[in-house]
Amino acid sequence: MTMTQSFSAALALTIAASRLPCESRAEDPPTNNLATAPALDELVDQYFRANDSKERTKLAFSIEEAAGGSIEAIAASVQQIPARLPFNDTGRIIVTTTSAGDVTATFQVMLDAEGRYARAMFLCLPAKDELAEEPRATIRAVTLLAPAISEGCFVVGLDKPVAGSFLQHVAAAQDLRKIVRELRRTLYVDTNRLFLIGAAEGGEAAWIAALFQPDLFAGVITVSSAPRLPFVQQHFPLLADNLRGTAVFSIVPPDNPSLNAWTRFLADFTGQRSVPIRIAQVAYPSNIKLGPIPDRRAIAGPLREFLSQGRNPPGRPISHWFRYPAQGDVGWLRAVKTYGDVWTEDQLSIAVSPTTDRDAFIADVLKGKLFHLGGRVEGQTIHIETKRIAEVELRLFDGMVDFAKPITVIINGRKRHEGLVRPSIKTMLEAAHEEWEFQRILYAKVSYSIREE
Repeated sequence: MTMTQSFSAALALTIAASRLPCESRAEDPPTNNLATAPALDELVDQYFRANDSKERTKLAFSIEEAAGGSIEAIAASVQQIPARLPFNDTGRIIVTTTSAGDVTATFQVMLDAEGRYARAMFLCLPAKDELAEEPRATIRAVTLLAPAISEGCFVVGLDKPVAGSFLQHVAAAQDLRKIVRELRRTLYVDTNRLFLIGAAEGGEAAWIAALFQPDLFAGVITVSSAPRLPFVQQHFPLLADNLRGTAVFSIVPPDNPSLNAWTRFLADFTGQRSVPIRIAQVAYPSNIKLGPIPDRRAIAGPLREFLSQGRNPPGRPISHWFRYPAQGDVGWLRAVKTYGDVWTEDQLSIAVSPTTDRDAFIADVLKGKLFHLGGRVEGQTIHIETKRIAEVELRLFDGMVDFAKPITVIINGRKRHEGLVRPSIKTMLEAAHEEWEFQRILYAKVSYSIREE
């Protein structure tokens, strides 16, 4: 029996043995009081099967006509797309990336009787010595998480670490998002219940993803790892507000001296700031193999509670510092264009005079090298703050505002819009197809140019 075959069997046995309620399983496909006609559903299905953009444009007109212009009826049909499209059970996909070339994602799934419902997904990032033929990253995830998950979940392992360092090629910052988008096209994934997990170098990559991809995951689980950041004691407090969009469950062995200082710093920091970081100390071998792990059930309760949460809803308050332009996507706000040089140096040397507040000075230097995107929704008024961003896109999802009433948009203290914003069927269909997102329905988007002060 091969390693992969033994893993598949162990996965089924390990998960079946736990038989705990799967907190991360989604509900049935969403329903809507507006009945969608079979003709409308058929046209919507054709739209999402079409590879040609011109064909989709023609179908969009037919969809609007079939729905009588009702964007709500179309939204209801789009939300039920995954229940109608066929399930891909090939077991693996290959995605071409900038940072790692061709990356193979191998997935296992425990199906329910119908095989129709959206499921949570655990995306496992490997350490540098973990290969596709020996999916130890996935084995580690299943073995550690088994007490807290059940059969309603996908477990997906990558064969290479992807865009997981603070310093990387500028274009590589979008690789992880690209992989997630392709997985959505392959699997019926509950996009609000997507979790990332990694240990060692994979854990470092997971930390970076949590900091710079705050709208992509419901939560990130790191094992025996910390983020590699320059001037971490000054840098992490600045970036920590990014984590208000993605909760982190950090599992640290108590006998790892190299992580003790980081764990103490993190514990002190989380005690002072209301950021969603949870620290758990678990005794386990550094090279996790199949078999019992001491104390892993001790964290089953907290971990199950952690996995029960979903992705933050669109419209949440945002304060997001980022290094690369592709990291400027926080769901309902996106940095379309930035200005100034991108910080691409690995090292940063900062000389501080004896009379200067060292922490404040270093933080100011870091702020000068990073981009910033912030925002909040207060009723019908939307406030946006930017730094080194030349164009920003505002995305209005279903439920964020009342489209029947005027909307006011204020950017960096200046009123940029006051009036109605019309929902767009074309925008909704294009966005759902581009991101393969059927649970969050985008009704409208508006771009604003920002002059450098």
